[in-house]
Amino acid sequence: MKTNSLSCRITEKGQGLVEYALIILIVILVSIFALSRISEPLIEIINKIANNL
Repeated sequence: MKTNSLSCRITEKGQGLVEYALIILIVILVSIFALSRISEPLIEIINKIANNL
């Protein structure tokens, strides 16, 4: 019985690590997508400010 409960605990820990890894991956992908969408307008704003100086 102890072996089964121990293997279940190890499996649950592994599952938790995979879930955290997936959450981190999703956050990274969303961040990259958001930055790629706002980079052009941001560059235009910076260029306008630099040209006015």
